[in-house]
Amino acid sequence: MPRTPHIPEPESRRWHVPPPLIRGGAVLEGASLLQEVPGELGILLWQSLRTVTLWASSPPSERSELFLPEAEERRAAALEEIGPEPELREPLRAITEMLGRRAGVEPTAVGVTCTRVAQWALGKGVPATAFEFTQAAAMASPQDPKLALTVAHTARNGAEYSGAEVWYQRTVGLARQAGDWDTYARAYLGLGKMWLARGVYPAARKNLLKARRAAERKGLNHVLGMALHDLFTVESESRRDGEAIANAQAALRAYGPGNPELGALAYDVAFYWLQHGRFAQALPVLRAVAPHMKEAHQVQAQGGLARAAGAVGDTTTFEDAWRAVWKLDDESAGKADTLVEASRGAASLGRWGDAERAAAHALELARQRRQTKIAHDAEGVLESVRSERSADTAPRQAETVPAGGAPVDPADVLARGLVESLEASARGR
Repeated sequence: MPRTPHIPEPESRRWHVPPPLIRGGAVLEGASLLQEVPGELGILLWQSLRTVTLWASSPPSERSELFLPEAEERRAAALEEIGPEPELREPLRAITEMLGRRAGVEPTAVGVTCTRVAQWALGKGVPATAFEFTQAAAMASPQDPKLALTVAHTARNGAEYSGAEVWYQRTVGLARQAGDWDTYARAYLGLGKMWLARGVYPAARKNLLKARRAAERKGLNHVLGMALHDLFTVESESRRDGEAIANAQAALRAYGPGNPELGALAYDVAFYWLQHGRFAQALPVLRAVAPHMKEAHQVQAQGGLARAAGAVGDTTTFEDAWRAVWKLDDESAGKADTLVEASRGAASLGRWGDAERAAAHALELARQRRQTKIAHDAEGVLESVRSERSADTAPRQAETVPAGGAPVDPADVLARGLVESLEASARGR
């Protein structure tokens, strides 16, 4: 277990910065690295990691005496013998040279070097190794708020929530001291996302509001949009529908046309409306957002289109979406869930045979993949379809649209705004 890194005290400290929390618990520091990268390369990486963490955790006055005189020569020989690929060889050579330098090692340069190793590790699919070197980078350059934020994100994505929380709070303090308000706001945004993912909505709301206020004060529209987008999710999950729509509307204004996050916002809002039976608002947004979505997400969009189109009686859009759903390979991620939505759309049109076929196939796929929730949804839809089919004696009624003169619905205003922004983005490509 490494010592706490030496962190120089600033002349004035009005904001408390929590010390870095070094992930521990293993019998051997960096053991996860050795498990991910076996053999001689793993040992070389582990030795390089230990070089950095020992250097970082020692006071500057002691660093010149840390390593034996022949350490650099031995490590350089091992590096030459193992011969890692160039993308990794160069940063490992820089760490090796630290063994022979008595002075002049710049903390920022060490941080950059460790970050390069972490990027290599992410590219190779070895996340624990990436985390170890990301953490080492933040230890080596302990006043850098961006490196601290990267550690926090990595810990959160690895479900190490207690460590992530400490690193986020440390980022807040470092960013405040440095006047780096973008990183400051993103740290609170990261905390909010962490609590949102865990379903702790009061804590998520508290941190996201801090991110929003910081972004508003400093004119950080992109961060502001993301904070408001996540606040929409918090309020929708908390069943505070008015607040949810207001936050989505504010996020749309903050993003503006052309923002890469606009499609995700539109998608999330549209599916929120699907879940609440607001099909008239969901349909035009889904139709507009589909071209902006990555291919992997097109699956869910087609299912949503089929459901919304069926509910409002738009048979042309339903037919197009229905054909697109059935063209998808059964191995496509989300196919079962998409079939459930398409089945609901078919049922809304009274097409009971199509609805039953889609729900039955969805159930089959979900059981094959052990997708318990989707299988449960498919069973419920299948049972409902069979029940309604046997009782169906009258034509289905499409969802009605309020007549003119009715009070303005904020959801209608938001739907129009999303569609207009998506169309403007498409024209600007």
